[in-house]
Amino acid sequence: MPRWALPLAGLVISCTMLSAAGCGGATSGGITIPQTDTSPPTLTLQVGAPNGPSASVAAGGAAAGVTLASKTGPLNFSASARDAESGVKTVRVTVDKTVSECIPPGACSLQNPGLTSSPSLVSDSPAQSPGDVVSESSVLLDAIALASEIVQTQPAAGTTRAVTFRLTARATNYLGGTSITPALTVTWKE
Repeated sequence: MPRWALPLAGLVISCTMLSAAGCGGATSGGITIPQTDTSPPTLTLQVGAPNGPSASVAAGGAAAGVTLASKTGPLNFSASARDAESGVKTVRVTVDKTVSECIPPGACSLQNPGLTSSPSLVSDSPAQSPGDVVSESSVLLDAIALASEIVQTQPAAGTTRAVTFRLTARATNYLGGTSITPALTVTWKE
């Protein structure tokens, strides 16, 4: 698990626990899984830095990106999924970090080329069957400690540095319907 994920380790909030707060769903605290459902869950991924930029992407929408105003503080992110027909079983967020440094006339080095084999954070509910009552929503919250992930010293004279975080989210309902967001990129350049 990346260092930035350890402090919060994927705080997960289900709307079955928050039904009184107006998350939606049946008054009994959940929805009943039907025999069939061909629609995937809705899914939104958001990022934001205090006193800085924010952006969001949704499954089926376009990719987005922002440039950070500061290389310190938290970069907060959330993935929220909802499926009023067959509930949300799993929400996953993958964060890839890439660092590039370039020295004129263009010799660049690349660290962590952004390849990951597994999600960075996962909220996975136990398996359920049609007829079972489940939550229709799930929210995954976490933050990246920018001061720990971005080198705080200035690059050497004439050298440029860029740190890019690429986030994507994936949600699956209890009948296998899946939604995936386009990439949400967050970049620091100096």
